[in-house]
Amino acid sequence: MTPVLCLILSLTIPVDASATRVVQPGPGPLILQYDIRPPYVTAMADGTVGGVLALPVVAALRKAGVPFVWRNVSPTGQLANVRANVEPICGLGWYKTPERQAFAKYSKAIYQDGPMIGVANAHFQVSENPRVDDVLGRPDVRILTKSSIVYGPYLDAHFAGMKAQHIASYEPYAQLVKVVKIGRVDLTFVPQEEAEYYVDNMGYHREDFHFIHFADMPQGEKRYIICSKMVDDAVMHRFDAALK
Repeated sequence: MTPVLCLILSLTIPVDASATRVVQPGPGPLILQYDIRPPYVTAMADGTVGGVLALPVVAALRKAGVPFVWRNVSPTGQLANVRANVEPICGLGWYKTPERQAFAKYSKAIYQDGPMIGVANAHFQVSENPRVDDVLGRPDVRILTKSSIVYGPYLDAHFAGMKAQHIASYEPYAQLVKVVKIGRVDLTFVPQEEAEYYVDNMGYHREDFHFIHFADMPQGEKRYIICSKMVDDAVMHRFDAALK
């Protein structure tokens, strides 16, 4: 075939548009970040994730037809990933704060904690059903808290003005409870159901601790799924509608 004929054919034969169409990949599964924290989030024997937070979320995602994958990430890393907004990613069981609402989407509430209680070592002395400031206002008291988490507006406000000695730690809650038991600090604050889990499932006895129920402590905070803004609104709506 001569060069001239080749040129004529190339100008007259239609090009199949489908052969050159760029096909955009479909959205991948939702990435659901978690951190092991019984009884809220637990590692199951079959390798799946369970707990009082995970089970209703899994049921709702399946009911809504939303594919997802688990990713084990520290709490600090979870927030960083949601804020980065480079993939459709969520974190399991977060409190709602104005700062987080500025960069994240929130689901409907998936759980509400019981009231915060003080988990003190057995030798700590305090009046029956004290107020929070009865403890936080004492300079001789050593308070242990977990760094980088929110305790809710009521406790956070009281922490800001407390006279007690404040020690913060990045250690997991199980380690914080252990530090209280051996007397390195006087007490820490934990939701009631979490305190009961650690005491009953870590080889301790109830008499090893003093559970302090505060007269002025409000009901615990609600927990949510917190997601990057890359997660489509339609996915959030479907999940919310599927929650029981």
